[in-house]
Amino acid sequence: MTEIAALILAAGLSKRMGQPKMFLPWGNVTVLEKSIETFTKSGIQQIIVVTGENTAAVQELLHRTTSAGNCEILYNPNYGDGEMVNSIKVGLSAVNSMAGAAFIALGDHPQLDPIIPARMLEAYEKQSSDLIIPSFQNRRGHPWLVGRPLFGAILGLGQNETMRTFIQNYQDSIHYIEGNESILKDLDTPEDYRRDKP
Repeated sequence: MTEIAALILAAGLSKRMGQPKMFLPWGNVTVLEKSIETFTKSGIQQIIVVTGENTAAVQELLHRTTSAGNCEILYNPNYGDGEMVNSIKVGLSAVNSMAGAAFIALGDHPQLDPIIPARMLEAYEKQSSDLIIPSFQNRRGHPWLVGRPLFGAILGLGQNETMRTFIQNYQDSIHYIEGNESILKDLDTPEDYRRDKP
């Protein structure tokens, strides 16, 4: 199987949550640890966590836990603008040169069903597609799996362009896999957290 990396985006400002959501308890771990764990259990060898203002706290958390595996932690100096694309660029720039593709995943997505990355990896091997996205009831979700041939398209996005621009430019290249409700269930608000926490 082709080597695959995973970028876990954890640089958001958590404005709607009102507190740093990556550190909220999720069972016997935290939201961020659980989100990472899904990919370590999928056999992903390189996991890059992109952080912002809470970099030191993320480093402390991941250095004292074994559930998250051996993650690389990278700082996005532009986290304050709230644009996900800047964190993705930081992460993609550090992907191992041997990796043929990278998951782009959310750090606040502890409910992701592990079957989703597994199906995406299977589709990547079988379909030869460089952009695989799960969908549920005609809604795109996360994570995304982006092949190396498209890394340059993301890294080359201009200052006023976002991942929406990228998707619009490559919408004919998307291979959708059938997901489930978990692909839509990231945590944005206190209500989300209270409703869904285990």
